[in-house]
Amino acid sequence: MLTRALPIASALALTLTLLTPSTAAACWDGISLKTERLSASIYDESAEWSVDEAHRYANWMARVEALLPEGVEASYFFGGFEFTGAGDLCELAVSADFDGSIEFNEVFDVVARSCGSTKAEIKAARAIEAPVYTVQLLSTSDEDAAKSAAYAINDLGEYWHGFYEVGGFPDTNPSAHVEPATLDDGRVVYRVIVGAFTSAAAAKATRADIQATLGREGMVRRL
Repeated sequence: MLTRALPIASALALTLTLLTPSTAAACWDGISLKTERLSASIYDESAEWSVDEAHRYANWMARVEALLPEGVEASYFFGGFEFTGAGDLCELAVSADFDGSIEFNEVFDVVARSCGSTKAEIKAARAIEAPVYTVQLLSTSDEDAAKSAAYAINDLGEYWHGFYEVGGFPDTNPSAHVEPATLDDGRVVYRVIVGAFTSAAAAKATRADIQATLGREGMVRRL
C-alpha cells in the first residue's frame, strides 16, 4: 500500500492528461464479482460501471449465496460452474443447451437445481434486496473538479473496488467514479465515490485504507 498523502485539493490542480491511469494490455473485458462465498467473471466488452448495475449484481450475488449450503462456495467463470467445499452437497446440474452466456437469474436457477433448494428456500432467496455501500470523498457542483479528483485516485492503482469491478483484466481498472445527483432544490452535484461494498464493515475498512493513503477520511454511505 502507498503511504504518501495525496490531498484531494492537490489532486484537483493536476491536469487530466497527467492523471490518466496507466494500464496493462487486457486479456478479457467484462465484470468481476466476488462476495464471501461466490465469485463470478462475466465476459462483456460493452460493460460499464454503474450504480444500478452494482445494485442488480449485489442482489443476485446475495440470492445465489443464500442457496448455497453451509460450507459450500461457488464460482461462475465465463459460463462454467464450480462448487467447492462440504463434499458433494451441490451436484452440478446444467441443461444440455447451456451455451456459457446465461444471465445471472439463470445462474440462480442452476444453483437452485444443483443444490436441491426447496421451493420455500428459492422464494425466500428471490426476495432478497442486498444493501450496497460506498465511500464518498467529495461532493461538488464542479463536474471537472470531480472528474479530476477521480482520475487522481485511480492513478494510484489501489484495489478499492469492493465486490464489483468492471473493465479490462488484468488491467488496473478505476475504483473511483463520479456520481451525478440532483438535490431537492434542483441543483446538480457530482459526488466522487470509491468502490461498491456489500457490507458497511467492508466499506469502513476501505475508508480507513483511503485515509491512510490520501490523508482524507471520506464518508461511508448507502449507494
